[in-house]
Amino acid sequence: MLSPKQLKEKESQEILESLENISPSQTSQEKHQAKLEKLENVLLQRQESKQRIQKILEIPKRSMREQAMQKLRKKIYKGGETLGIIPTQSSLHLWTYFLV
Repeated sequence: MLSPKQLKEKESQEILESLENISPSQTSQEKHQAKLEKLENVLLQRQESKQRIQKILEIPKRSMREQAMQKLRKKIYKGGETLGIIPTQSSLHLWTYFLV
């Protein structure tokens, strides 16, 4: 069984492969372009989240690190609400874990 981090890496790899393998026809080219842009945005958001978490983990004091993680969790919670997904408090920890 793969760890959550390995699952995320595998999913990212599959997205990259799907980006390379898409060969749209003339009529559905716009739909495929929209899918490509959406997938690219997802990958960029993941990379940005990884960078934010990495910066947080570099903070020397534990209390400051925990405060920064709480702020990130609140942002994730608000982002989930805008997407129509309302995460529970326990799932927020998992979300930040999967972003790493």
